[in-house]
Amino acid sequence: MYNILLVDDEKRVREGLSEWVVWEDFGFRLVGTSANGVEALEFMAQVHVHLLITDIKMPVIDGLVLARESRLQDPLLKIIILSGFNEFNYAKKAIDCGVSGYLLKPVDKEELEGHLREIRVQLDQEFLTKAEKRAHENLARDRYLQQLVSGYLLGKEAGAKLLPFGVELDGDWYRVVLWELDDLHRIVEESLSDAKLYQYGMRNIVEEMVEERGYGYVYEDTEGSIGLLLRGSELESPAEEAMDFMKLAEHNMKTFLKVRVSWGMGDPVLHPGNLKNSRLQARYDLESRKAGGQPNSFLTGLITREDIPVLSRLNWDSTELILAVEEGDIGRMEEQIDALFAEIDSNKLTGPAIQGILFALLLGFHQLYKRHSIATDDPVVTEETLRLSESADGQGLQERLARYCRFAAKLLYAGPASGSNKVIAQVQKYVVEHFAEELSLKSIAQLFYMNSAYLGQLFKKETGDHFLDYMHKVRIQYIKKQMKAGQGQVGQIVMDAGYKNTGYFYKQFRKLEGISFQEYQENKKESLNSVNL
Repeated sequence: MYNILLVDDEKRVREGLSEWVVWEDFGFRLVGTSANGVEALEFMAQVHVHLLITDIKMPVIDGLVLARESRLQDPLLKIIILSGFNEFNYAKKAIDCGVSGYLLKPVDKEELEGHLREIRVQLDQEFLTKAEKRAHENLARDRYLQQLVSGYLLGKEAGAKLLPFGVELDGDWYRVVLWELDDLHRIVEESLSDAKLYQYGMRNIVEEMVEERGYGYVYEDTEGSIGLLLRGSELESPAEEAMDFMKLAEHNMKTFLKVRVSWGMGDPVLHPGNLKNSRLQARYDLESRKAGGQPNSFLTGLITREDIPVLSRLNWDSTELILAVEEGDIGRMEEQIDALFAEIDSNKLTGPAIQGILFALLLGFHQLYKRHSIATDDPVVTEETLRLSESADGQGLQERLARYCRFAAKLLYAGPASGSNKVIAQVQKYVVEHFAEELSLKSIAQLFYMNSAYLGQLFKKETGDHFLDYMHKVRIQYIKKQMKAGQGQVGQIVMDAGYKNTGYFYKQFRKLEGISFQEYQENKKESLNSVNL
């Protein structure tokens, strides 16, 4: 939602316009009204306004002066002028102020709504451009923070890599918070740009609040989650202050973005090296809140959040097993399960430790099912899950886990997730529009908030092509088209298509076209000669 300020010295006009237009239908909300330009400038000094709708003829400061002054403060501010004067001089002055629209009173509703639609498109594009720029700037910083809270970046190395980005690990305590848009995957299916706007909005709200208080770092966690690394001093209450912060942030997101969000908060830890436990607790808390404030039935009875630190005793990571299941790789599944139980045996793990392993596994499966739009309360899924978790003492667990992994892989393969064809169509469109850039399955998966293995599998299933083959086909079609039109030298055309060297292009051309590029060129020459004869 974008903010509108309405300024007119006539009360009946302010009240009439306020109620006449359903601003929310166009992506706006009316955040205030003012009777003159002075009031308006004071209001805009306190509240960020995206669109100013103002009358020209007003006491103290007229609308044209207000437009000029407000644009000096915010060059991106959009302005619609309302005027009772159908004179060229007024219109010219308004244009000189950089206004987006000039409407005569009495205002025509359809004309005003048309301007609102156009301005919404402009604001969305500016917002996306800003979001993409910030995402690029934050790429390395976010990656290091994500590695830190996942336990892959430790000790002095963590401090050395994060310090250049202004991240200081000098707190007395640390904790991880995770935010998630409840309908993210559905929104991505409908519109990637809308999803990006919501994600940027969520992050922006948390970042502004963090900057005001100065005790944390915001980053992009995996698959669309927004992460927050909180830090504090021994004089602060990590529980009360953090909880108040989260509730206020949730309120702001729901108020300004008009979307449902969920969050989870891990317990405080005294050393950054233990943040992995806090992050896992945050995920547990997040999934519990999504289930209505109660621990998700998928996880109930396995482990309490206090037991989660036992997982730090394991070197084995459940991510690889979940990935093997998602890809349907039976061999890798068996290898990962063997590796897990070898570690269980060598460490003589029992009780809470094995419960912790089950928790991590089922949390991974829960997220996996969610990505594929599979209901975790489906009777078949519930029955298999209960069978897996019926005993956590290790007795028969290896066999039950292998059975469950095969069940999950078969369930995923049964059919594409709901709306998957929409997502793949968006991916194809993105490749056609950006084929000259450095693209990879991993970068595209991050763009669409998806797991790269899942996206690759889904893309092949929907299109019949591996992702990279499809990208090369698009590039090759572009090269053929440019050559046919005689647009430049071959080497330059190949480079313009996204290839850094012609040798790699030749290899891909032969693979996908079945002949060498030289043979293709000779065939084209022969065809031209035969036509000329």
